[in-house]
Amino acid sequence: MRKSRERIGRLWTVLFLCLALILPAVPARAEPGQTGTESGSAAVESGAENPETAAHEATAAIPLTEHTQAEAVEWLHSMVGTGIDYDGAYGAQCVDFIKAYYDWLGVEAAHGDAQDYRTNRLPDGFLRIENAEPMPGDVLIYTGGKYGHVGIFEAEHATYHQNWGQPYVRQLTARYDAISDSRFYWGVIRPCFPEYVDPVLDGWTTPDGMKEGQTYHPGGIVTCPVDIVSVTIEVLAPNGKAVCSRTIGGEGKTLDLSKKADLDVTKLVPGIYEYVISAKTAVKEVELLRIYCAIYADTDKNCAIQGGKEAMRSACDAANRIQVGAA
Repeated sequence: MRKSRERIGRLWTVLFLCLALILPAVPARAEPGQTGTESGSAAVESGAENPETAAHEATAAIPLTEHTQAEAVEWLHSMVGTGIDYDGAYGAQCVDFIKAYYDWLGVEAAHGDAQDYRTNRLPDGFLRIENAEPMPGDVLIYTGGKYGHVGIFEAEHATYHQNWGQPYVRQLTARYDAISDSRFYWGVIRPCFPEYVDPVLDGWTTPDGMKEGQTYHPGGIVTCPVDIVSVTIEVLAPNGKAVCSRTIGGEGKTLDLSKKADLDVTKLVPGIYEYVISAKTAVKEVELLRIYCAIYADTDKNCAIQGGKEAMRSACDAANRIQVGAA
């Protein structure tokens, strides 16, 4: 999850040249009781008596599909020319194709006409996104006509449909949102493939700085289509080593950091650090945020950087701009 030491060193070199600041020494080890596993995390605070058991149970409960995105595309190719009458009613309809797809994915088939896919029940972990830019494996929803239409997306000019002029599955090469017969593109249903399970950090603002001798209170809300196993917040020294960290156990698809992610930075000396937030699901760990942040001295006269808080704030802003440009 961390960038290479070479990249960190390059950013700090540019920072030094731009601002001609002398950074104070930073302790290269975490304080007692703040380190934990290989990632430098503290003990997971899940509310359970055994954090490891709680994390395992959360992982087991995540409702992923039985297949990957790549396997879904292979399945689409294999279905071309096949007539599917999934429910045994009205012959091979477009919704029969989607019901068979749901069944292949290992989730319960939905009910209703094609236009009902805008509102019908979603399997756990699936997303319904209006006006979405489709991804491979997405169910395409179209309005128009009496019943609407549904298909499955592979690429911008490769979509799969049943009962589109023929009572079997066929590939169309027209752009997905410009197929004819008054089938207006509405959006997608996105299956819960492992490739899709990425958490997102919202409502987070750059901290003005953390004050020496105080506990820092991070903000922000982490959300994910499936359950979040844990979120880790780390403070890194210039050498890339974690000097302070906190791991919070997930309790579902949303985790409000402001309610339980207090970060103890009371033992760290003033200076500029990297601040990293990452989240873990059952299939991957994703870095959500990486910025530079200052820990200020209790008073400007005690600050080792000439110019005090304002200089440190400027240093952080410059480093973050450099980092965005290098990303």
